[in-house]
Amino acid sequence: MASEAKQNPFDKAMLLAVTVKMLGVSRKVDTAEVEVNTDKELLRVSKKILDCSEYDAIKSGVVEMKKYLKSRVVPGVRFVKGGIFPIPNSRIEEVDAKLKEYTTHFNANVELFMDAYEKRKSESIVRLADLGDNNDYPPVAKVRKAFDISTDFISIGPPQSLQSISKELYDKEKEKLQIKFQEAAVQVQDAMRVMFADLVGHMVERLQPGEDGKKKIFKESLVNKFADFLESFQDRNICIFSAVLDIIKMFSREVIAIGIPIGSTDSFCFP
Repeated sequence: MASEAKQNPFDKAMLLAVTVKMLGVSRKVDTAEVEVNTDKELLRVSKKILDCSEYDAIKSGVVEMKKYLKSRVVPGVRFVKGGIFPIPNSRIEEVDAKLKEYTTHFNANVELFMDAYEKRKSESIVRLADLGDNNDYPPVAKVRKAFDISTDFISIGPPQSLQSISKELYDKEKEKLQIKFQEAAVQVQDAMRVMFADLVGHMVERLQPGEDGKKKIFKESLVNKFADFLESFQDRNICIFSAVLDIIKMFSREVIAIGIPIGSTDSFCFP
């Protein structure tokens, strides 16, 4: 029992660092070029040098990728910075394969943007009129290098090399991490409860008759969200909250019993 108490649940996860580089399309505007009755020391003006569907497609792909990652992370972990995602070990291969798909799609969209760059540049300069400036636009070779996605899996813990330098410092950092892990475990539990409560609340609302007394329908997107939550819960629940698991299992069986097609709870791994 003592060894179990000391077990670090975050040994069941790794940190995924995702860095996305994009060409910036915003530029400052000299306030001297703006005619307005105000103290220009208090004025900040910018312009958008490109407005095109090709660039928007790249951004949309990045948003979709981050949305996917958030659906696979251990939720509620606050000791990690933005752009870093705690991924359960059991999901690493799946996430890595999916990231390769997103990166391929990203690069394909970048190439489409590059094909249209010079044309979109000319169109934007015309639209900007007096504020259009050819110097705002980098050369093609530099533009291509501005786009990139890089990923790195990082283990959670103090670097082993630190132990060979100073065991005292290593132990100190390890102790600090243990405190963070304990706090994070509570955060994960709270986050899982909130996620489940939101889904249940939405489903209960759909079970209530409308103002006209007619039954509401369950949209496929809601059913899919609930099924996806169930399918990924066991992996994301690295801290093993048995009470939450029992509630989810019970609710899921009731949902199936009233005919909502989320699949069978037998297909999910509940302890």
